Amino acid sequence: MPSESPLIKELDKIKVCFEKLTLLIQKNCKRASIFYTSPTEIQINDFCQDQVKPILNEMKVYLEFFQNLFQRDIKEMKDVFESTKSELNELEKQNELLKDQLLEASLAEDIKNLIKTSCVEIRNKDLHDEIERISKESKDVSHESKTPNTVCNDAFGVTQELSKRIVELEKDLLKFEAKSIAFEISLQHKSR
Repeated sequence: MPSESPLIKELDKIKVCFEKLTLLIQKNCKRASIFYTSPTEIQINDFCQDQVKPILNEMKVYLEFFQNLFQRDIKEMKDVFESTKSELNELEKQNELLKDQLLEASLAEDIKNLIKTSCVEIRNKDLHDEIERISKESKDVSHESKTPNTVCNDAFGVTQELSKRIVELEKDLLKFEAKSIAFEISLQHKSR
């Protein structure tokens, strides 16, 4: 493992202490009873052999069991972490892909809206230009046309001219009627 956890390091330290203690007890308990000078020393030696040494051995077994258990749990946690990290990396890649797709779709929609807006603006400009042209033509026509008073005055003038012409035509008609009557009378005189 690249780095051990602090708990494993502490368990290793405890294990080393137990091993030292076990070695000390084994060394001191292996001495022959001839080296013991008093019954108390013999009693202590027997106590170490019968009571302390089995407890230390049992504690050593438990310590190794816990150490292995912790190492296994740590390995499982690291595996889960690595798996989660791998899944997270995959999700980040998918997220980037989705961001790119969203950006692409957003840009496509923006371009579509810009084109629609441009078309509407072009149509509006064309309509505006057409309105301006018609308005200008209308103004030109209205400038060329006369005001109602002018039209009335012109109509009155035309009416007067027509009236004069009618009067002249009526005079001419009277002259022709008179000539016609005179002609009929002369024809009647000739035929008699």
